[in-house]
Amino acid sequence: MSGQFLGVQTRQIEEKAYRWFQGPDTHHLPILYGTPEDFEILYRTKKLVLAEGPFDRKAVKLALPDHAVLARLSKGVGKQIIHFIRRYADHIWLAFDMDEPGRQAIKETKEKLADRTITELEFPRKDPSKVFEDKGLPFLRNLLQKQIARSDFG
Repeated sequence: MSGQFLGVQTRQIEEKAYRWFQGPDTHHLPILYGTPEDFEILYRTKKLVLAEGPFDRKAVKLALPDHAVLARLSKGVGKQIIHFIRRYADHIWLAFDMDEPGRQAIKETKEKLADRTITELEFPRKDPSKVFEDKGLPFLRNLLQKQIARSDFG
């Protein structure tokens, strides 16, 4: 599987292509990860499912293959992520962990993107990848489809 980082490489997860916010001489963590197809879907639909990390992104992407699903790869939701989301997404679904740090990230994201439509996705376990592991793909797909109406993605 190949993917695309938005930021600067500091570690290798998978084969990748790059999209820079700053110059290639900048040294900080990558900020968003997804496949080129994810970015194309996002640019076309202006709809985004944002996951907390690459494992959660993979689980959600398996459940929602026709949706733009990106993972944030830095702690928090900093200025670069906010700038990118404001530029390309009108509606954002947050697939963050159900633990305290995940709840805090949801709160901060909603505050920073108050001018966008944001929906938080609920999971019966700690995070999407754990639901996938414990309950399987059909359960996760059904759970997400109940929360994200197909018409929202046009």
